[in-house]
Amino acid sequence: MAKTKSKVIKDFPAYEEFINKKVRIETIDGKVKIGVLKHVEKFEFVIDTNIYTKDEPIKGYMLFMKHAVKSIRQTPEDTTAKQSKGE
Repeated sequence: MAKTKSKVIKDFPAYEEFINKKVRIETIDGKVKIGVLKHVEKFEFVIDTNIYTKDEPIKGYMLFMKHAVKSIRQTPEDTTAKQSKGE
């Protein structure tokens, strides 16, 4: 993974702070997906997320083409969210 991370940092420094962190991706058709950003290439993002069906959740990777992404932003980690609620 270190080799991938160094390539991302070198080629796409704007995404360095998002690598291996929980992000929210909104596509141009209005769909939203939350997951951990794993890889950034010239034309796509790869996130580790729940690819779910109605019956059961399935953990896996999803690929998003950059031209179809409206926004990408970091979301708070689960522990941070619990602390802010006072739990």
